[in-house]
Order: sequence, then C-alpha cells, then structure tokens
Amino acid sequence: FQAEDGIRDSVASRGLGDVYKRQARDYRAWYGLGQTYEILNMYFYALYYYRKAARLRPYDARMWIAIAQCHEKLHRVDDAIKGYERAAAHDDAEGHATIKLARLHRSRNDHDKAVACFQAYVDLHGQGEEIVDATAEALLYLASKHKQKADYAAAQACLARLLDYGGPEKLEAQAMLRELRSLIDTTAAPPA
Repeated sequence: FQAEDGIRDSVASRGLGDVYKRQARDYRAWYGLGQTYEILNMYFYALYYYRKAARLRPYDARMWIAIAQCHEKLHRVDDAIKGYERAAAHDDAEGHATIKLARLHRSRNDHDKAVACFQAYVDLHGQGEEIVDATAEALLYLASKHKQKADYAAAQACLARLLDYGGPEKLEAQAMLRELRSLIDTTAAPPA
C-alpha cells in the first residue's frame, strides 16, 4: 500500500505544482485538482480544492454538486443537502442536484421535501420529453405519495406517463394503476 500512496502523492503534487504555475484565479485548475483527489478517494483534499473553485465561481452549479458529492461520500448528509440546495439555486439545468436532493430527503424520511424535489425534477423534464430512469423513479415516488394522500387523479397522471417507459417501472405503474382503480371503485360504490 505504501507504493500506492507514493503514486497518489506524486500525482497530486505534480497537479498542485501545475496549478501554482498557472493562474491561481483559474477555477478549472482547482476543479481539476479536486477531481483528481476525488478519483483517488481522498475526499477531504478534493473538498478543499472544490471549495477553492467554488470561491472563484460561486454561481456555478457544477462546483456545488462536486462539493455535495464529496460530502455525501463522507456520509455528511446535512452538508451534502446544503451543497445540493445551493447547486439547485444556481441554474441546475439538468436537475442533477434536484434529483440527488430528493433522494437524500427520501432516505431521511423527510417525505414533504422529497416530494417537492421530485416534483421539481419532473417539472424540469417536461411532459413531452422522453422518460429517463431518474424521471421514472420520481414519477413512481410521486404516485405513491399521491396515493397515500388519496389524491388518486394525481397518482394516475404520474403513472400514465410511465406506461410508455420500457423499464421495470412500467410494470410497477401498471400494478399501481390496477390498485388505484380498485380503490376508486370501492370509494365510489355506495354502501350496501
């Protein structure tokens, strides 16, 4: 393992030397050095350099996503949430921070915040776009929460979008739709 550590230190120190040789105000150098340390699973060092890049580009969502991912790998969930929230606030056009934030809230059983984040992600990826795995995950989660709140129409709308999706989520959506129809029929039927 000592040889591996020596290689890591050598790679990192060469990278650091290159940063100092270049302009210290270039965020790309600091960000690249953060990536190097992240690849080497040296997350505290990666955080240091990502933070330097974020100071130079405070409105760049990529910087905050990188910081949040390091915190997540270090099991610092509160700090990861703060990083993803900051990224989402700074033009997270693809919704990477939003979906990560939703998953973290779901893992902490903070369902109201998870629903808000999943809904924001679904809204970001409009009705006409092709459904990707993260969108399918968001739609299934939203449908289950709408079903729990007896908002069957909203649940059906989420599930209907999944019927065109080819993954296993389509089968879950079909099963949940059958269950919803059964619930609607029993609530609509007058008591005997």
